[in-house]
Amino acid sequence: MNDSSLNTVNSMSLNLNDDYLDKKRKKMEISRNNTPSPKEIKKMKFGRLVQAEEDASLQKFIDLNTLPTIKFQDAYKLYLQNLNIELPESDKLFPWLHEYEKNDQDLNLDDLLEFKQNHTMILKSCYLLHDDISGESYIENSGVLKGSINLKILFHQLEDGDSMDTLIKTLTEEINFYNREMFQLGLPKNFIQDGDVIESIFDACKVNNILPILKTKQLNPNSLSYYNSASKHIDPGSYRKFDFQCCKMLLLSSRALIYCNHKDVLECSICKGARHLVNLVYHNTISKLKIFGDIADITRFKETFLKVSIVDEFVNKVDDKFVGIPLLPTDALRKPEHQLVSKFDTYIINNWEKDFLYRERLEMSRISSNTPMNDNLWIGNSIDFEVSHMGLVLRRSFDEANTFHQDNTICLLDKLNPSEVNDIHVFNYPQCLWDLFIHCKPFVGNNEEMFEDKVAIEAKLNDNEKIYFNFPASGTLGLGNLTLHLIKNIFQCIDYIHQITTRLKKRALIFAYDGYSESSFLILAYTIYSKQLNLKEAILYVHKELKRPFFVFPNDLEVLNYLQILLLSKAKERIMFEENTTQLIYERFEITNVDFTNMFFNTSIVPNIKSDLDCMMNLKGPLPSQILDYLYLGSLKHAESFNLLKDMDITCVVSVGERLTILEGKEPESCKVEKGNNRKVVIYKIDGITIYHIDKLLDNGHDPLLESLYEILGFIESFRKSNNNAKILIHCMVGVSRSATVVIAEVMKELKISLVRAYLYVRVRRLNIIIQPTLLFMYELLKFEEKLHEISDVPIKGIQEDCKRSIDWVTLCSSIDELNEYYLNPTN
Repeated sequence: MNDSSLNTVNSMSLNLNDDYLDKKRKKMEISRNNTPSPKEIKKMKFGRLVQAEEDASLQKFIDLNTLPTIKFQDAYKLYLQNLNIELPESDKLFPWLHEYEKNDQDLNLDDLLEFKQNHTMILKSCYLLHDDISGESYIENSGVLKGSINLKILFHQLEDGDSMDTLIKTLTEEINFYNREMFQLGLPKNFIQDGDVIESIFDACKVNNILPILKTKQLNPNSLSYYNSASKHIDPGSYRKFDFQCCKMLLLSSRALIYCNHKDVLECSICKGARHLVNLVYHNTISKLKIFGDIADITRFKETFLKVSIVDEFVNKVDDKFVGIPLLPTDALRKPEHQLVSKFDTYIINNWEKDFLYRERLEMSRISSNTPMNDNLWIGNSIDFEVSHMGLVLRRSFDEANTFHQDNTICLLDKLNPSEVNDIHVFNYPQCLWDLFIHCKPFVGNNEEMFEDKVAIEAKLNDNEKIYFNFPASGTLGLGNLTLHLIKNIFQCIDYIHQITTRLKKRALIFAYDGYSESSFLILAYTIYSKQLNLKEAILYVHKELKRPFFVFPNDLEVLNYLQILLLSKAKERIMFEENTTQLIYERFEITNVDFTNMFFNTSIVPNIKSDLDCMMNLKGPLPSQILDYLYLGSLKHAESFNLLKDMDITCVVSVGERLTILEGKEPESCKVEKGNNRKVVIYKIDGITIYHIDKLLDNGHDPLLESLYEILGFIESFRKSNNNAKILIHCMVGVSRSATVVIAEVMKELKISLVRAYLYVRVRRLNIIIQPTLLFMYELLKFEEKLHEISDVPIKGIQEDCKRSIDWVTLCSSIDELNEYYLNPTN
């Protein structure tokens, strides 16, 4: 902070202390040295008269509870306390945890006092990127304590157009407001007026690029104050304000711990500034928003007092239970030869509180890793491509590799040893060495070639060289850009793959970056051609027989619906084709203008072609997502497609808050009303499908699910016991919130894993549809984790032995927000 900036802040603060306070003292009959007059001294405090003795008592309380530092091991005990204190019931915190006007008055501190007095925020003040003394450079996201978040998450950010003058002006206003509050409370010792203190606060803001205003509400950019809209409209987005939860929980904390990775942390000016900053904004926020009512009341002031301390050191031990990720030099980013997992990656994998995006990608690579379509053709992802070129192979039997495994997941991983080779624990190694690679990717232009000419391909086949094809990624083709030339290339590519893998017995891998969406067009087209199945049959074949996760875009369904006519007609000709043994590969068929025209008009080859397309286009995916061997997650449209359910062998539907239109006028087999919430549970059986319907459960951020959750999971368990090989679809309207919450809970219960692991397990298997349970539902799932851990006869993976929960609300919400931010603002 430069001298002029410091002088500006100091002068404004000093003006307040000399002029403003002097007038106030005279008005209140208090002398300049704060000595009581001969009369009985009374002070005006928020309109109340309070004895001077009480002021001294209050100052003494603050002095006793102002603890500038705390030992590392004592900080760890507070972290454990966070994971062991019982979470308040949801109706005590909601709707306050949502972000919309007037909800602050819905908070009753008396109901939350025990929780507040035992909850601690752990905040990292800054990063250590380089040590000037040792010359060592460090990884930015290393040196992290468990249960901690970055300080800047709590605050509104300085926007690109904001200058330091904006920060100075805002900081001055906040300090002046705070000092007026302290004066009116009779606490002049607590004024922020020392130049070094003010400069340290400024530096903490500047380093983290933040304004000294908590992110508890939307900020009015014109006045840098909280919005105070008169509108009664509630934004549904407020039900998923994960980014505001850390700030909300700071207000429900009695302690805040500040730490960094500097060796002499007690001399760190940023930590000192962060300590004063947190104290400043905490008091200003509860005063401005009147969250806890009248803090002029001595008892209420003491109940809401926040103790802010600096952790006296960062114990950089890799095996310390409090260290989530140790402070690591940049060398830890290097990947050993023929490995994809670095030492730093291993530490991230072990720390389930952070880096959900990286974990999501690892899980995606597992479920979309190489599986066989037949003896010589495989489907996989870009990791398979990379690992295969390292020459790493782990052979398994065809049946084992071709089966959907619900334990094919990183969510069941134990702690990895960073000193060992961990690729084999994280990734599924290729099943063989491949000769042909078909990369499904977005094409740069319409003229990009899919493959080399026939002569070049044959030369590589003779020399046993690897061959590389390109194919347009799913979602990039549409009826509007189909040309005869493009159709010829698509068909020739498919036919070449068929010849090379079936007749020449070469092994091939169809792969894409994610392994489930960009390659789906080619996989379905090849299945239609090789198996002589129509599009609907091919979709069911890939799901039921290949047990492969995939997602099909609507425009792909449209193109494939017409392309299948060409593929099926040429597949019949292929069987009659007499092969010339003097050639390695053939251009067996000429695709003519007549063939191209017949694609759109000769619909007799595929019966019900229009009705099948209409049905599939009405669904997203088009199939519901398989989560476990017996469990599917989908939408209301999936639930109402009875023919599809029968094709998929689904015999039970759980409707979470949405009524199927097919039930209208039908008599239920049974009906009961849940106790406590007057919620009906009705069971129907129609056309061999059992339907469990629960009503009065909306996705509105208010309707609780926890009580009903136990009922639903109990029904699922009993249905499975009474029906062999049962398959169950859970749905709501879209399949992202209410039903996703139920499925997450079922995965936790079935696999005996923590909430975070189950959340990522389900999120990845929903493929292109992002699940997003509301804040209320996620909070209830955290409560469910507590109960599951309590009643389970085996340990829940992810929950520390001496804890009730695997994660606290603060860390969970900040990590979910970080993950969501990637999809909402990928450029950031």
